[in-house]
Amino acid sequence: MRTDQLIRSLVADLPTPSGSVAKAIALNLSISTVISLATMLLWIGLRPEISDAMGTAPFWIKAGYTFILGTAGLFAIERLGRPGATAGSSFAVVTVVIAVLSVAATVEIFAAQAADRDQLWLGSSYSVCPWTIVVLSLPLLIAALCTLRQLAPTNYAAAGAAAGLMAGGYGACIYSLHCTEYGLPFLATWYTVGMLFVCIVGVLLSGLLRW
Repeated sequence: MRTDQLIRSLVADLPTPSGSVAKAIALNLSISTVISLATMLLWIGLRPEISDAMGTAPFWIKAGYTFILGTAGLFAIERLGRPGATAGSSFAVVTVVIAVLSVAATVEIFAAQAADRDQLWLGSSYSVCPWTIVVLSLPLLIAALCTLRQLAPTNYAAAGAAAGLMAGGYGACIYSLHCTEYGLPFLATWYTVGMLFVCIVGVLLSGLLRW
């Protein structure tokens, strides 16, 4: 019997009450969110016109996109913290959301004047956006991995990816409170790249989840 099959057979009868994984991560998530938010405020600060920005569609599209992906990651962690569980529905939601945004971004950039396309795609912060998202996501990623260590995941790579997705999504959502870029192509490219980097880090660190 393969090792992962043996683990599943050994833990198959262990009780895993509904919501127990979500409760296990709630405290660590709350603390790490405060740390990430404080880091953003002290490091780069809120965008200066945030009150006005909150009345615009681009602000809420950025916040909504990143929050949805982070929440999909949270639900995936809630599933994958159980032995033998999968989280295909959460990852399917991620695929659909990214695909929808990518289509909208493509339409926007081809509908724009040629002179405006670079601004829509690159903005003025494309070179720092992904890396800033990674930094702001690190406290959340550490919290997610520490929580998974207390649970019983058996699909380590998927659990690591879910931890990275949650951390990257919420980290990017926090970053959006600073970011002044407005183009959908910018969001679909550079925010997504930043979140992808965090997912990759989560997968690379998934070996820490072995028990």
